[in-house]
Amino acid sequence: MESLCLEYADVGVNMKTLIFRDVKLRLNGFAGIEIGYANEVLCIDVLEPKNCTHIFYTHSHPRHYRGDIAQRHSPKIYSPFTGNIVKPGDEIQIGFFNVKVMYAYNREIDIDRKPIHIKGSCTGYIATTNNVTVYHMGDTDLIDEIIELKNIKIDILLIPIEGLNVMNCEEASEAVKSLRPAITIPIHFTDINSFYRFRDLSQPYTQIVMLK
Repeated sequence: MESLCLEYADVGVNMKTLIFRDVKLRLNGFAGIEIGYANEVLCIDVLEPKNCTHIFYTHSHPRHYRGDIAQRHSPKIYSPFTGNIVKPGDEIQIGFFNVKVMYAYNREIDIDRKPIHIKGSCTGYIATTNNVTVYHMGDTDLIDEIIELKNIKIDILLIPIEGLNVMNCEEASEAVKSLRPAITIPIHFTDINSFYRFRDLSQPYTQIVMLK
């Protein structure tokens, strides 16, 4: 496995910054991430993007996006709802980053469950820089479009794990088994027991890292 710039190899590593081939990742907020390379920082779902060179949002729910951000940063924003509008299938070259826009949504299981994340209104992103590929899945169920990515090399995966209109631990682990990322960072959870459950299911297939 590629060096993580760690001085230890632990199960469920805790850290503030992950460095992988000179690409730096820092968690920012409930499901936000800063991806830094050279003098640029690409941010996904960061609520206060003051340090961000490029700004991406997966959807407009308040734990991922604040309405006043568009007024201050609109030219730098890429999202399915404001700024530079993107949709699944789009590919953007911006600075040092190549970004592919991915599907993220809730499956319609039955008529009693109305999807919160509707297909087409939410996105995930695969960002590549310095030959490092980071996949922020957004708020999504385990959908066919994710399983179909199993032949794509993913170095770092950010995956929601706690259920409640995103994948639960078991579904997220199935996604990891299919995608086989080198490193997986769980996001979108509040109960530490969800982290432990996901870690125990997934650690044989990836290196789990908890970013603080």
